[in-house]
Amino acid sequence: MWLSNPGCSEIVQAIWDGGGSMLEEGILHRVEKCGKELIWWNKNVFGNVRRELEKLGKLLLKAEEEAIQRGDNTRVRQLKKEIEVWRDKEATMWAQRSRLLWARQGDRNSKYFHSCATKRHRKKLIEGIRDERGSWKTNVEEITNVLVHYYHSLFTSKGQVEASRVLEYVPNVITDEMNGLLSRRFDVHEVEVALQQMAPLKAPGPDGMPPLFYQHFWGTVSQDVTSSILMWLNSVLVNGEPCGMIHPTRGIRQGDPISPFLFLLCTEGLNGLIKKAERNGDIHGFSLCRRGPKLTHLLFADDSLLFCRATMEECSKVLDLLSDYEDASGQQINKSKTALFFSKAMDGAIKDQIKEAWGVPEIMQYEKYLGLPSFVGKRKKASFNYIKERVWRKIQGWEGKLLSQAGREVLIKSVIQAIPTYTMGCFKIPVGLCNEIEAMIKKFWWGQRGDRRKIHWVKWDELTKAKDVGGMGFRDLAKFNDSLLAKQAWRLLHNQNSLFYKVFKARFFPNSTIMEAKDSRLGSYAWRSILVGREVIQRGARWRVGDGKKIRIWQDHWLPRKHPPQVLSCPLADFENAKVDVLIDPRSRRWNEDMVDGLFSAEEAELIKKIPLSQEAAEDILFWPHSCDGRYNCKTGYRFLKEEEELNVESRVAANDYKHVWREIWSLKVPPKVKSLLWRACRNAMPTKNALFQRKIAPDHLCDRCHASAETPLHALWSCSELDSVWTDVELWSNRSLVQFVDFKELLSWQIKNNGQLELFAVTAWTIWNQRNRVRLNQPADALHQLAHLSKAWLEDYQGRQVTTATPVQQGLQSVTHWKPPPSDFYKINFDGAVFPNEKKTGVGVVIRDHRGWVIASCSKLIHQQLDCSEIEAFAAGWALSFALDVGVNRAVLEGDSWSVIKGLMEEERLLTPLGLLIEDAKKLSHCFVELCYSHAKRECNRLAHNLARYAVCIPDFFVWMEDVPSQFQNVLQADSVGLFQ
Repeated sequence: MWLSNPGCSEIVQAIWDGGGSMLEEGILHRVEKCGKELIWWNKNVFGNVRRELEKLGKLLLKAEEEAIQRGDNTRVRQLKKEIEVWRDKEATMWAQRSRLLWARQGDRNSKYFHSCATKRHRKKLIEGIRDERGSWKTNVEEITNVLVHYYHSLFTSKGQVEASRVLEYVPNVITDEMNGLLSRRFDVHEVEVALQQMAPLKAPGPDGMPPLFYQHFWGTVSQDVTSSILMWLNSVLVNGEPCGMIHPTRGIRQGDPISPFLFLLCTEGLNGLIKKAERNGDIHGFSLCRRGPKLTHLLFADDSLLFCRATMEECSKVLDLLSDYEDASGQQINKSKTALFFSKAMDGAIKDQIKEAWGVPEIMQYEKYLGLPSFVGKRKKASFNYIKERVWRKIQGWEGKLLSQAGREVLIKSVIQAIPTYTMGCFKIPVGLCNEIEAMIKKFWWGQRGDRRKIHWVKWDELTKAKDVGGMGFRDLAKFNDSLLAKQAWRLLHNQNSLFYKVFKARFFPNSTIMEAKDSRLGSYAWRSILVGREVIQRGARWRVGDGKKIRIWQDHWLPRKHPPQVLSCPLADFENAKVDVLIDPRSRRWNEDMVDGLFSAEEAELIKKIPLSQEAAEDILFWPHSCDGRYNCKTGYRFLKEEEELNVESRVAANDYKHVWREIWSLKVPPKVKSLLWRACRNAMPTKNALFQRKIAPDHLCDRCHASAETPLHALWSCSELDSVWTDVELWSNRSLVQFVDFKELLSWQIKNNGQLELFAVTAWTIWNQRNRVRLNQPADALHQLAHLSKAWLEDYQGRQVTTATPVQQGLQSVTHWKPPPSDFYKINFDGAVFPNEKKTGVGVVIRDHRGWVIASCSKLIHQQLDCSEIEAFAAGWALSFALDVGVNRAVLEGDSWSVIKGLMEEERLLTPLGLLIEDAKKLSHCFVELCYSHAKRECNRLAHNLARYAVCIPDFFVWMEDVPSQFQNVLQADSVGLFQ
């Protein structure tokens, strides 16, 4: 807030330039002095926010009285602008103090931020602490001594540590270069990088300054801060004050002793010890089935599950391993959190011996592990009821009570609906429980508190639709659950090297794939949940045609269309069980067009002939056609399920007719509450007299302004005769009666297409509705003839105060602005593709030049297949490499204007889409080059290859120009020569 005033920077600069020691005391003194000076400046120059608002409020009342007498409200408008500025400062101040990460700029909500800040302050205060003897200490000095003593003993070595027994079984993965990088001294750059990574308004240090202070004034304070920063790392803070020093003699680099990396790095030693014992036959793992992998341990940070045979010999070996690990790492087993679990057939006497040796209790089952239920029985709803309880506690908290409906939307999407996500990724939550959670969310969204019922103006099914089709984008929890489980099924389909795959395959589908696995009553609930996710993959995935030997023509999904992706043409008797490979000519690796035309309808035949084929027979694979890379993700999975639900053509067409309206509403540069009002007006979800009368709440349906017509959203915001002065002054229309509308949605659609100024229209509508409500509640309200001016002023003020944020520069290769020659020992291969939809063909253009810009060779090729833009670009890349090899080029830069193709060629991870098949062909050719690199260029820099590709439609098949290009493209070649001199 203060940074908006240049006086703040002047104070900091003056104090820091005043000289002084660069030691810690000098910096703290300067920061403290900055704080005092800024507080004085805030009170006497900048202005105390609360005091200024009170003063301006009194002046406004006086000015309004004078305006009534004189008829001049210039002073009133000026004071209102000043009040708006100070209210923004107040909202910023409390937003800073609340430090909420999920809240975004929008409506002012100072009361909400004030409550957040107050609660946070109460939470971080240490009122007392209990020492190791159980005594309660409340004095700051006593609290300090307890903390220092505890951590000093915790991180003090108990003598010489023998780590060699553990380290010899840890694989050497750290190179000398990496070790040198880790061991080098901290430098100024690292301190600056760490500072810039901090959230600007997170908790301030003991000096009261948030990270923003140091980030903003880094040019001034950097030298002093970096020279002293290491002196503060090991301090103990009690209520924000440094009160003691800890000097660890064990732990990672004797630095941050509670870093999670401590557990991750040290656990590698435990992992090595257990694997060595297993190799030696000292312990034997546990397998879920005869063919399954042996499991000796499962580790998650400091949570560990160890498996062994229930014999004293093996249990003693495990105890010895843990003892060695304790001696080497300085960690110790927490026996209060450790338990033993035995199989049902275990002998009782041996059980007692093992329990005595370990000194820990036996449990029959874990209720939860890593936050998930360990066993799910018949009462599934009870097993997952904790999710509902967490949602209820969040909703019942004060966070939601102080929020507007737009604020509640953010809270629902970013916080409440995220609560069940973790559990839903592993288990199918009962639909009844999902409905109960959604019922709580619905009540919260419509503002219901306690037993006070609120009208739910729009059905929940409509609210879960995407915003561009009239919904609010809330999650349908049952479908979201299915989309998350589909991710697990996808992992079992493609990640075949994972332990997850090996265990589940051995147990549930040893002789097939996950797609053919059958449900079994003996299967765990986790497995049955994954089968629910598999159904999503089965319905939405599609086969990528490689050699066609796995794909059944009439049963599988393989056609490149959304719905339906399977063949609908009636099969011939001899082809009922045929595979796609019979449709492919094995010699030319092209579709057998005569057979395709004879077996399928004209529409399906054209779709099949568009499918690209690899130059070499590749394996058929299932891919997810709804994502760019062909890999399943939850976002596209959920979207697929929602689209599948809305396959009703009539309802979808009706929604699509107004898609532009919904998109315009949510893209307006107005406060969220204004967007919310427009959405509610379009959905007829406003408490108008007509709507309340239909629900038998209001005694009549007539408008309270004109008393002549039913009050609908359209009437209340637009067509009421009493609003003539408002809309005439706004000057959107000189005569509103010339155009008649059925409802507000139709009005807004007309406004978008014919007028523009949608922000002003929206703000005016909100001002009208706000004035109507204030009059109805007998609250002070502006006169109707003032609303037009107020709307214009408010919108102008709001848009002027918006903070514009620069878009970060895209990482990766920088596109050139003109053709640039390659290095002297390289050639540059430019390629491009062209689509000829009328001819149902595509074209390829390639030109190869040296560092002087001289043409080595160029070509045009006509492809007798209709591919889409990205596919012909990928095909062109492969053809360009093949052409370059034919003319003797083996060191080259391959350049094109398709970023998706260039990116695909550079990345090691393959694309699963049909486009990826063509990119893999190009990658195979790239191995034939001595050296090959890739470059992305703008279309203007690739004009010669582009023209050659377009020229392909003029030739029968293939044409080559050695050391030349077609005469009609000589001017393009000369224009490219400009790059030689820049």
